[in-house]
Amino acid sequence: MSDHRPRPRERWPIGETEVPLPHDWAGLWLRYRLSREGYLALLEHQRGRCAKCHRLPFGDTPLVVDHRESRIWGLLHDRCNRPIDDELVAYLRDPPAFGLGEAFGVIPPEVERRGAERRRRNRLAQRDWRKRRSAEQAEHQAAADRVDGYGEWLAGRLR
Repeated sequence: MSDHRPRPRERWPIGETEVPLPHDWAGLWLRYRLSREGYLALLEHQRGRCAKCHRLPFGDTPLVVDHRESRIWGLLHDRCNRPIDDELVAYLRDPPAFGLGEAFGVIPPEVERRGAERRRRNRLAQRDWRKRRSAEQAEHQAAADRVDGYGEWLAGRLR
């Protein structure tokens, strides 16, 4: 039988303390396009503390990446990543990752604008398609009404 032991969590020294790091660097890259260097830079920028409550990580649990709409906001305790309160409002007004720029996983504004522009074009195309479809449906209905009218006219002539 194999002896299954959890692998020890890597730790990163910040000042006089060491904070735990995540195991899944590939997952961070795939989900958020955040490299190990970007995570460590953000961790250093936040002095190893949660961006919301400003406490060090608990035990062996690393800080998690807080993100919204493909944009990284900062690193938080898992439990701080949920409820809305005064600390969260202060954090949302000035997220730490925004100060570091695009090198640390923050999407550049021009890329974000391109995405917004593409969504706007898609909405306009959908609206145009709906207008065309309703115009075609109205045409078909008018043609059906003409056919019905012709049928009634013809039936009246044949009586």
